[in-house]
Amino acid sequence: SLFDGLIGIQRFYDDLYDTTLAGGYGMITVIASNTLESYGIVPQTLADYSQDIFKKLTKKNILTDIILANGVHLMEHLVRSSDMEQLISLPAGNAAINLYIAWQAVYIVIFDAIPFGIKIDSHIVANMMHFLVEKLEIE
Repeated sequence: SLFDGLIGIQRFYDDLYDTTLAGGYGMITVIASNTLESYGIVPQTLADYSQDIFKKLTKKNILTDIILANGVHLMEHLVRSSDMEQLISLPAGNAAINLYIAWQAVYIVIFDAIPFGIKIDSHIVANMMHFLVEKLEIE
């Protein structure tokens, strides 16, 4: 599935929420770019698009494993975080990219001039992504 523009990305996050609940999976994994360059001059944050789905997931006892790809110009190292406020305050512009693994689906959103997101609804891809996350070297 493809999502684009403000309304499309809001639907992207609604779909992520619905898929997570429907799967009965107790956790989603988020890998989010967090580079100094992605902050730029764009005032939007992830919360502007995701609304309150991460808070709603928390209320449903769904854990969010947050992995931040930090750096100056490029993503240089990975840091695990449990700070939901840090997640939703991440920039949503200047080509920031977030990847979500939810049950048997993988979601990718790129916040470019016109933000767009892709849902890959495949247990094969999701299983491969779960495996790769387990093997990452995270600080």
